[in-house]
Amino acid sequence: MNNKLIIDFIKPEGIYFLNHSVGCFSAEQELVKNEYFNLWKKKGGFAWDEWLPSISKYHEALALLLNGKENEFCYQNNISTGFIKILSALPRRNERKKILISDLEFPSIILILKKFLQNEYEIKIIKSKNGMVPFDEWEKELDINTQIAIISHSTYATSYKNSIHQIANKCRDHDVFCLIDIAQSVGVIPIDLQDLNCDFVMGSCIKWVCGGLGAGFIWINEKMIENLQNRLCGWFSLENIFTEDIMDFKMIKSASQFLDGTPSVLPMMLATVSIHKIKRIGVDFIYNINQKYIDSLINFISDFKSLSILSPMDKNQRGGTLVIKSNDDQNLLDFLLKKNVYVDRKENYGIRVSPHVYNTSEEIEQFKKLLASYTD
Repeated sequence: MNNKLIIDFIKPEGIYFLNHSVGCFSAEQELVKNEYFNLWKKKGGFAWDEWLPSISKYHEALALLLNGKENEFCYQNNISTGFIKILSALPRRNERKKILISDLEFPSIILILKKFLQNEYEIKIIKSKNGMVPFDEWEKELDINTQIAIISHSTYATSYKNSIHQIANKCRDHDVFCLIDIAQSVGVIPIDLQDLNCDFVMGSCIKWVCGGLGAGFIWINEKMIENLQNRLCGWFSLENIFTEDIMDFKMIKSASQFLDGTPSVLPMMLATVSIHKIKRIGVDFIYNINQKYIDSLINFISDFKSLSILSPMDKNQRGGTLVIKSNDDQNLLDFLLKKNVYVDRKENYGIRVSPHVYNTSEEIEQFKKLLASYTD
């Protein structure tokens, strides 16, 4: 693995552990950004001839990273938009009036469910225990009355890694639609969509993939596409985006029908470069580095009575983030921010620390020293 791929990332000054929020920019992306603006300056509206292929290139890159098929991916500006489109397109099954989700899902996902579907469905929220939702809790609730289950691969607040293969298989047993949110796992945990028996995936390139803002996506199992009734569409949903025949609209016969109006090209261009970079570095390699750093921090923190770990101790149950608890989380956060350490806090959980492949062993040791000085 070429070390140039790693040092090419441009980190803010200090110790950067906010990779669960926004991954770092790279020098390659700087070149792509300049290419986009130069094309715009030189060609104006005729730049579309060179911009349009960015959509398929983005889908191709995602397929390569996640072992999917290009026709199963669809660009979305963000996860919320993609989620709403999936929900609105699901075939209604009158006997199925339950939607299953846990309280560890990102709040906006539950917000969307309540705003769009609570009058039509019972939204059953599984309660977590100690930051985790064991598989048997999902198993108890999945039944023939369930329309869809929504599960994060790795939860945003505790970094608990759900048993997505088991859950997806149980969904299949009961003919329940299964949607996996990989926002906090794509780019740091290896994912093989061909091995994942689910119907939908949604994710974003802003975090571990280091793709920047505005590059989300949905993946739709090709077996599902013809059963969906896409209602939230636009001219980019059509086989011929330039058609003027208002009596005969033909939708794209792939996941790309879930495009809508004019897409944001620059985010796709920036993300595509970064997806290829992450693929070349290797997600397995990134995962091993990430977990090595987290294990080292856990071993260190275990010596301090005033600090504890909320994220799972077992790496088989843990995503890419270490969640630290203290006697006063806000005070610890303020201390670390003053020392130029990039972390954040979730009020009901703790301090989130997410080392990436471009973090160094020296930074981990510096972080340990800061924690030690805080506890003195």
